[in-house]
Order: sequence, then C-alpha cells, then structure tokens
Amino acid sequence: MPSRSLKSLAVLVALLALAALPGSSAGAQPTPQGSVRVIQYFPKGPSEQCFPDPCGQHTLSLDPVTMPSDHQVDVTVSLSFQYVLDGTKRGRLEVDYQSGDLQGDLTPIYHVGSLGDGHLASTTLTWFAKGILGQGRTYHFDVLAFAEDQRTGTIQTTRVTAVIDVTPAPATAGG
Repeated sequence: MPSRSLKSLAVLVALLALAALPGSSAGAQPTPQGSVRVIQYFPKGPSEQCFPDPCGQHTLSLDPVTMPSDHQVDVTVSLSFQYVLDGTKRGRLEVDYQSGDLQGDLTPIYHVGSLGDGHLASTTLTWFAKGILGQGRTYHFDVLAFAEDQRTGTIQTTRVTAVIDVTPAPATAGG
C-alpha cells in the first residue's frame, strides 16, 4: 500500500501535468481585494505569414477575464514569449480588448527586432490601459502580430506565458 507522501506526490504531479496542457490557465490567482490576476500558457502565440500573398494571421485570444465590481479598473497584460522573424527585420505586436460595445487597444504598440532570419529570440512585453469600465464586465483580450515587410515577412511566436493583472483605478481628484 503506497504511503501518504507518495499519494501526495502523485496528486501534485497530476496537477502540474494538467497546468502544462496547451492553452492551460492557472485561473484567477489570489490577490488583494478588488484585484484579479490570471496566468495562462500557450505553446503557440500570434503569428503572421505574408509569403505567399495574401498574409495569413493567427490571433492569440486570451481567456476572458471578469473585472471586479469597481467602477473603473487599470489593466496590465504581460507576455513572455519566443519569436522568430523571417524575411523582415521587424515585427509588431498589439493587444486589443473588447467587452460588449466597449473596445480599444492597450498601449503601447511594440516593435521587435530580428537576430537574423530564422534565429530564435525571446522577450517580455507589457501593455496597459488605465481607467476602463470595471463593474463586473467580462473582457476579451486578443494579441496580434504583424510582419513589418508584408510582401515576404513572417513572424511566429511560441511558448507564450500571459499574465493579466486588474486593479481598481485610483480615485480621481475632486471625484
């Protein structure tokens, strides 16, 4: 009969294996009251391939996030990933959000450089939006990648870890 510690180890290994599945999400993590943190992993991220023409794009849709009940919230999306550029010296990455009729872009728009065609690079980028409507709304976040040379360029991202942090927006003066 297995010991209690072996059973505990087996349960831990099973939970870790589940978290490593493609598109897996660690779900909402404990944070200070009124805050939300979601951590997600994707083996394949956004990409764009422009040869042969026309360009074909793969958008990475992050899991929906329900905002706290605060009137306004600040949102930060951080992505750590590997990428390869071919046929272009730069790529561009953007994050869009949507909730019902509300939509917009997180800032800034990032440009990533090539280490030479086919060479793997890695980076971490952070986008943010301040003062968006909270009130328990559910938001959808999409990550887009673009090759700067849209005649022959390709950008591919892999091993993406996404962290979404939501905090109540600071109260405005006189409000």
